[in-house]
Amino acid sequence: MTHLTYPAETLKRTKIVATLGPASDSPQILEQLVKNGMNVARLNFSHGTQAWHLETAEKVRKVSEKLRKPIAIMQDLQGPKFRIGQLMEEKIDIKKGQKIVLFHGATQIDDRIPVPMDMFPYLKPEDRILIQDGIIRLSVISVDKRKKEALCEVRVANPIKSKKGMNIPDTKLPPMSLTEKDLDDLTITGKLNPDYVAFSFVQDVDDIYNLRKILSKHRNPPKIIVKLETREGVKNLEAIIKETDAIMVARGDLAVEIDPENVPLVQRQVIKLARKHHTPVIIATQMLESMVTSPEPTRAEVSDVATAILEHVDAVMLSAESATGMYPVEAVAMQKRIIKRVERHRHEFLTDFTLEVLEESTSQTTAVAGAASILAHQVKAALIVVETTSGKTASRVASYRPVTPIVAVTDEEKTSTQLALVWGIKSFYYKTDTSVHTRSFILREIKRRGYVNTGDKIVYVTGARPHVIGGTNSIKVETIV
Repeated sequence: MTHLTYPAETLKRTKIVATLGPASDSPQILEQLVKNGMNVARLNFSHGTQAWHLETAEKVRKVSEKLRKPIAIMQDLQGPKFRIGQLMEEKIDIKKGQKIVLFHGATQIDDRIPVPMDMFPYLKPEDRILIQDGIIRLSVISVDKRKKEALCEVRVANPIKSKKGMNIPDTKLPPMSLTEKDLDDLTITGKLNPDYVAFSFVQDVDDIYNLRKILSKHRNPPKIIVKLETREGVKNLEAIIKETDAIMVARGDLAVEIDPENVPLVQRQVIKLARKHHTPVIIATQMLESMVTSPEPTRAEVSDVATAILEHVDAVMLSAESATGMYPVEAVAMQKRIIKRVERHRHEFLTDFTLEVLEESTSQTTAVAGAASILAHQVKAALIVVETTSGKTASRVASYRPVTPIVAVTDEEKTSTQLALVWGIKSFYYKTDTSVHTRSFILREIKRRGYVNTGDKIVYVTGARPHVIGGTNSIKVETIV
């Protein structure tokens, strides 16, 4: 029998997160982003107004509905990030050796540079101040804590622009979690209804507990993505991964915190621990940075994306490339091209399947997911079909990275969109109808959509009591008729 090429050859397993901004917020561009592979729309609350984010989220949902493709929405909180305030000009040119003054303020009022968050009580002479991931470097000469300003010398010069991030790696700061701006932005979370809330500069699990408590008031609370950006976060890595719903390796700020040469090693450590604990991983920052101004990436950037895919991350992310760059659609399309080529290589050369992350676990769901992955490989199934309410079972199956494609079927619309972030899962939402036998309906539907042919085998995973969270206990091999 000739099998369809859909499952092994055309399904993109690694997902794409695209940051939206002025270059990509029109319905026309959003549609092109989705058609070219965007799975998650990131709304960066470090920029833009709440009204803009609400409007853009609504546009994403309309495009998702039009194209019948689940797109997850990520609300990315700014966090306790030091940033340049609003400048009077588009940019300020500086020179190496020049003396400049930073002051506590939201908006520039003279030749000094504003910093909205008050870092001045903690600064001391000779502390480094790194702006825009270190492309601008200052050294503190003196601090006037009464006036809340610091005199600095420029060590590395580049134009200073509004709202660019700052790091002060030599400065000992007090514990910081959610800022006033974050709390204000969380007041619209109910209306925004994101699938994920990304949490910046997390230092330990207490930060996660605090955010989860706030989010728990919503009827269908969004899941939490921890952004790994701090030295403390790396120290508490495994505890954080166990508690969060997903983790993002935000390599820009992380490189400033722990030095660039350590980032690839930490990235691999994160991926290994996240797989062990079945936690989705996103790799972010400068993946195709040159495509902000160029229609083609560098070879090093292509290799960077390919390496992440070979390490089986769940998603790769675009920031300025899709938010403010000249080629947002081309950047997403390029990531898709790299993903498809690298994954095709894996399909061609992977002959054995092993449970790389097999662990001792008393979790019934985890055990069933592992068994389903092995069974699908042994019977050469065309698909693994998972009935899921919370998405947990489907995510567990995906964490074993089976060659067999995974289709998750759920009666929870939010689960369907949240699974858009998870490696290898194509999810479908259907409204429960007790008059229809669910399994028979699903088998007919996946055949109608062209995912399987008559005679194909599938591994079907469900529970004795469908739609009950935590009840997964059944694996069955079905033959499509």
